[in-house]
Amino acid sequence: MSGRTGARASLDALLPISEFPDGLNPVFVRDLRQGLRAPFFMWAFVLLHGFAIIATMAAWAAARVLGGSLVVSAAASGFVTNLIFGFLLPLSLFHSLQPELGRGRNAELLLTSRLSRWQIVRGKLLAHTTLSGLLLVSLSPYFLIRYFLGSVGPAMLFIEVMALIVANATMNAIVIGASAFSSYLVRFVVIFLLGSLHSATAVAYTMKRGFTGSVLPGFLPDHFAGQLLVPVLYIVLSLQLGRARLQPARQVVDPVAKILAVACLAPVAHAALVASATPLSAIVFLCLMVTGALLLDRDAPQKKS
Repeated sequence: MSGRTGARASLDALLPISEFPDGLNPVFVRDLRQGLRAPFFMWAFVLLHGFAIIATMAAWAAARVLGGSLVVSAAASGFVTNLIFGFLLPLSLFHSLQPELGRGRNAELLLTSRLSRWQIVRGKLLAHTTLSGLLLVSLSPYFLIRYFLGSVGPAMLFIEVMALIVANATMNAIVIGASAFSSYLVRFVVIFLLGSLHSATAVAYTMKRGFTGSVLPGFLPDHFAGQLLVPVLYIVLSLQLGRARLQPARQVVDPVAKILAVACLAPVAHAALVASATPLSAIVFLCLMVTGALLLDRDAPQKKS
């Protein structure tokens, strides 16, 4: 009896360390566990580190052996890293919402368990962005090697890492929203459409900076704010797209049409404000757009039992 009690006590002492806290999103915990055990995550880890080793050896050879510039190797490394985190890893979410919308209608079971539609799509986004973040953290030794070789400064290194995280989260949300459609063709069209609209909206600040030829006073902070608010806008719109498809009872006006209409109008209005008005007005416009995107498809208030 004492032996069983001691074994049980030791097991109870280990459970709080190995288990996730109860306050976390259940969809986030489920998808994170499945993602960590998936073969795709293991192969992505191996291939990513293999590429990082090759890129680091090439940078070292360019700096020490050949005595050449590190600009070409750094550009190639940045291009491949952006391709992996901004496109290839998000494509693993191509079927992410289909289990919830399939024959078993898991969405209805999740919604009856007091989980909201926001919690479902947000949990999937957080889980897969966390997996990408783990892969990115595992690459920190290679980023440090590039820093010590002199190919990148600390400020640019920080901006590069933050840009990878934001780009990955944005594409994750876009693919999650597109995965709610049953047709493969429609999913590819939605991914291409939202990705193109996001790029067209975000590039407005860069285009104005190129036309002016100099950084105006106060323009640089607005530029970075816009580069953060534009991804937030399309993350919200993309998650709203998947969230609208999770609604068991369809509404009279389909919210999918409203979401796609807002996504198409956003780059036009934003570019006009950036070109003709002060950057602050464009920032205010993006804040209003994010607020409006959150209100596009609201749930009816639940009555307390």
